[in-house]
Amino acid sequence: MDMNTVDIGTHTSEKTPKSSGKDVFLVVYPRFETDIVGWPIVLINCVVKKDDGQAYIPNLGALEAAVLRHRVKQPIRFRPWEILCARKIMGETAASFANKLQIRPDYLSKLENGHHPMSASTEILLRLAVVSDKKLEQRAPLIRVSGEEIFSMELAPFTKKKSKPPCFQLVSFVAHEEQEIPEEVYREERKCVNA
Repeated sequence: MDMNTVDIGTHTSEKTPKSSGKDVFLVVYPRFETDIVGWPIVLINCVVKKDDGQAYIPNLGALEAAVLRHRVKQPIRFRPWEILCARKIMGETAASFANKLQIRPDYLSKLENGHHPMSASTEILLRLAVVSDKKLEQRAPLIRVSGEEIFSMELAPFTKKKSKPPCFQLVSFVAHEEQEIPEEVYREERKCVNA
């Protein structure tokens, strides 16, 4: 199984004609719940069932960036595993990420493994590192978040209470007029199907 496929489980699906001249049908899931990028999310009308029975999630890198940029907008403290997910999605080594957070790599390891709580100032630096990462912004241009939002945020402790997972939809996006072919990026979807 490659990185863009997940076990399909019991997700609902509908057949949609593929525009190739033949009567070929793709199975598109109107609602697909997964935690493939580390956080529970719902994908709307963008996951396709492959011939081998696996579900294909297009442009996984854009999805990871969208989910991470969405997560930093949530005023709930990062859990240890979320720190590790953030670092991996950003493509950072422990040493370079620790440098961005102005901490030692061994301390970052303790944060990622849950052996030490993250201070509020380190949490803000983590969120600002995500916001200021240009590669993440290019991969998820429709998930907008600013440094001002981060600085004005009042962080709440994380809770074991389950909240509704955020929904994302794949859309075509043209960043500038010279761009001939739109790129596929994810946006937050306010209305989840069958939520």
